[in-house]
Amino acid sequence: MKLRTYRMPIWVLAANSSISTSCNITCTNGYYVDGIAQAVCVDSRPSDTSNFDGEWDYGDTKCTPVICYEEPEIPNGKIAPGCVSGSNFSTSCNITCNDGYSLRGIASATCADVNQTDDTNAIGVWDYGDTSCTPYPCDEICPFECRDNRTCLCIDEICTEVCPSCRNNSECFELQCRCKSGYQGINGDEVNCIDIDECLDETSCAAIGQSCQNLPGTYQCICTEDYVPSENEDDCIENLCEPTDCGPNAGCYDTSTNDCSCFVGFKDEPDHECSDVDECASGVSACSDTEICRNTIGSYYCECIAGYTRTENDVCIPNSCPPDVIRCSSSNFLIDLCDSAMDDVTNITFPPSLAGYPTTSETICGEDTTNANTPLGSRVCELDGTWSTVTWLMSCGTGLSEVASQPIESEEQRQQVSASLQILTSNPETISSVDVALTSGAIQNITNSTEDITETTATSVITTISNLMESPALDDSGQSAELRTQLDLTASLVLLNDSDVFKAVSRNVSVVVTSSTSTEGGVGVTMLVRPNSTTIGFRSDQFTLTTSSAVAGSVINGQRILASIHIPKNASRDASKLSFNVIGNTNLFPTNSTAPSLEGSEVAEKTNVSMLVLSATVENRNITDLPPDGRLTYSLPVPYDNETQNRSCVYWLESAGDWDDRGCYVDGSTPDTLTCSCDHLTNFAALLGYISGSKGLRYTTIVGCSISAFALLILVLLFFCIPKTRTGKKFKSSFLLLNLSLALLGLNITILVSEMPSVVYEEDSCRSIAVFLHAFLLASCAWMNCEAVMLILAVVKPIYTAQRLTDVRVVVASISWGWVMPAIFVSIVALYDMHTDDISVYENPQEDESVITCWIHPDHINLAYIPTAIMIGVNLIVYAILTYQLCLKQNAKLGKAKNSSKESYERKLGINFSILMLLGLTWIFGLFLPIEDETTALAFAYIFTILNSLQGLFLLLLYIVRNEDVRKSVQTKLTTFSEIFAPNNATSTISDQSGKLNLSATKEESSSNTDKWKSPYGEYVSTEVADPRTTGNYND
Repeated sequence: MKLRTYRMPIWVLAANSSISTSCNITCTNGYYVDGIAQAVCVDSRPSDTSNFDGEWDYGDTKCTPVICYEEPEIPNGKIAPGCVSGSNFSTSCNITCNDGYSLRGIASATCADVNQTDDTNAIGVWDYGDTSCTPYPCDEICPFECRDNRTCLCIDEICTEVCPSCRNNSECFELQCRCKSGYQGINGDEVNCIDIDECLDETSCAAIGQSCQNLPGTYQCICTEDYVPSENEDDCIENLCEPTDCGPNAGCYDTSTNDCSCFVGFKDEPDHECSDVDECASGVSACSDTEICRNTIGSYYCECIAGYTRTENDVCIPNSCPPDVIRCSSSNFLIDLCDSAMDDVTNITFPPSLAGYPTTSETICGEDTTNANTPLGSRVCELDGTWSTVTWLMSCGTGLSEVASQPIESEEQRQQVSASLQILTSNPETISSVDVALTSGAIQNITNSTEDITETTATSVITTISNLMESPALDDSGQSAELRTQLDLTASLVLLNDSDVFKAVSRNVSVVVTSSTSTEGGVGVTMLVRPNSTTIGFRSDQFTLTTSSAVAGSVINGQRILASIHIPKNASRDASKLSFNVIGNTNLFPTNSTAPSLEGSEVAEKTNVSMLVLSATVENRNITDLPPDGRLTYSLPVPYDNETQNRSCVYWLESAGDWDDRGCYVDGSTPDTLTCSCDHLTNFAALLGYISGSKGLRYTTIVGCSISAFALLILVLLFFCIPKTRTGKKFKSSFLLLNLSLALLGLNITILVSEMPSVVYEEDSCRSIAVFLHAFLLASCAWMNCEAVMLILAVVKPIYTAQRLTDVRVVVASISWGWVMPAIFVSIVALYDMHTDDISVYENPQEDESVITCWIHPDHINLAYIPTAIMIGVNLIVYAILTYQLCLKQNAKLGKAKNSSKESYERKLGINFSILMLLGLTWIFGLFLPIEDETTALAFAYIFTILNSLQGLFLLLLYIVRNEDVRKSVQTKLTTFSEIFAPNNATSTISDQSGKLNLSATKEESSSNTDKWKSPYGEYVSTEVADPRTTGNYND
């Protein structure tokens, strides 16, 4: 009987055999018979006749392991040390392929007994099956490495060389790792390279007046004391100025003036010392998005970001991980997993991947399995070009329904379920609404515990939610709200490691959790600019914790910021854990309702939310009503067309299932970014709206203010060009109207300037515009106050007005109120604004506007609202008294109708309208803008904008069209100018023109008007009811 076993070398002999019986000796696989191959039954004690026991005699025969003598040879590959000649049976060594070749088959060679039936064979052979090393096709594995011959060389479309081993400051060149320029290898090995200190070479910067400064990979020459850079900055020239001591980093270039100036790369400080210009922090460097700016004294340099390598063409291009193969026989789990894979595979392969991004296995589940075509695993290509640990699918036969219903009683089960969910949702296009619901339920099972979850489990859950965000069936599943909840819950349950920071980065979602809440400036997360983040997803090094708020587009640590969110100290104090989410799209925030109004009086016809959504959460705390100086801030990239679009700061209101802007304010803006502050914590975004109402109002404002400014300019010129309008008894009214016109002219011009983008987005100029707007607004209202006071005095105290209210008193009093009071008020506010640590008065836009406007911050809007309301309120009282007098007190002159009662009624309406426009009562319509009904608010907005922007035109029409004396004076001036330039034809031409101008004047009126000059506003009326067109006749 013969028995084989693989555990130990044995042979089995027959029992109850008689003397002289012989049996063959057989060894187990891997061993051979060393000695005679038979055993004979012999008498164990021949001299003892009573002995009946025999024994087997086989001499010194033994089973010896088979030995492999020849070293294995793998074309284009190599065997790891250990597999040498003389290796015993079962010795195993790993197989690796040369650079540029991919392993196909098993990844090891084993010393095997190939002739198992011949127990006399002592020689084994190396067994590695059909394993071979095949060259990488360039279109599969070398799309990045072969660029510029950096890490491979393509010959006949075959990638014949890859240098995955090249590391720090080393790159592949001519099939070998070579140090970059300015670096050298360590002990002759150029896989890792260190900086060469060029300054140790005496020939570096050897010219007169130069000294050497070493930099990473390079060096620069700087001028020594008493020398300054030449104009072309290539050499150092002697400082010939007297005195030559300009201090450090400065020199004298102009010998005629001996003036010192800072070197290039330095700036002059108030103390006249030259300090280094940080080109990196100021954002003026020429570094690209794939480079980090490093500042040096007087200069800077650019280095590639992690995961990128600089080429000979001085361009940073991405690294990648080479394809990888994992043997199915590596573990019993993988043996079972591979058995259900397609095509009876023996290896699980992963394709190449860009550094910093994940990928899934090329090996997929078989068509006859529940999870057909699903990858077997997923892993991340680290920034250093190495692969991370694989996240495996539980089984090709365990579908979503089974995974979702699987009980979770341990952390191991929780990790298995979360890993399977990550893999099962890795192909979002195939996920149905039922699958989304099942996955959401499975995630609830994972987080439905009071116990903390590991970082591995949390990462898988976050990646799963990211995958679901790309499913076309997400909206139909109705699981968006639940997934948002699970995302926050996962962040709150994750167990932080010793670093006190957890970071999970997936294609569409990044979560950062920290327990570091003790910083004075608060805690925030900054998202850095990375190439292709909108197409291939977030990168693992794209997010970093910060202790201060940051603005999108600015620079931090030499890298440009894409977005940021920051929790202030007062909100994070005593918190055990803070979490931040950066979501790459709005798929988790579906809404079909009309977006909130971007301005109080405008209706959004179409809106889009910014692609990025930022959120901040403080564990176990609901943060609301943050003070103005301690609000949460966030900044986003939101480019827009200011001609057709508006932007606003919004948050997700769960109770409404829509975006809302209450409690969020615009803090700053550029054409490409928007910075916001909010008094609470939740999910935040920026709303981009296409608003016809806003565009119409803007154009109405521009056109109206332009017309009004032109009319007011004519009005002012008439006062200066026609002395008759401002002398004698007409001085008071002319003086008041002139100054009102100047105030309104300044207001209209300032508004027009504020519509210029070059002004709006320049901080200093925008602040100046806001100050002037405030000043001219108060001045306009103040001069309308003066008009009201003069009108009411003419009614209440006509004798005092005519006899004792002298021109000097009117000038002093009106200037004090009309110009001095607004100037003092605005100056005090501006001084307060410059020295306060509170929210700035003038440097922030209105809270309801998405387009930044140079105006007062909403927290300080009462500084304009209350004074204006008081002055307009006084004018309203005056208007009511005058209207009462006009309607009920039938003065003899006022009530005397020239033609009929109808004409008298029309005249009263004209006078009443003139008073209304003169006193600026149309500003009252602005009080109706904040009403909630958007259609009504829009109507009032147009009324308010049209009437107030055209106020100057109305004053000009009242002054010229309704005043024959002014028209005649203008006619006279035109006649004079016409006679000067065209003396032969002037009379007839002007006569025709005067006829057109005097269509409303009768012959009787003309003759009467020559006897007496009337007020600049037209016909005289009794002082009992003063017509604004006769305010110049207070002394008549």
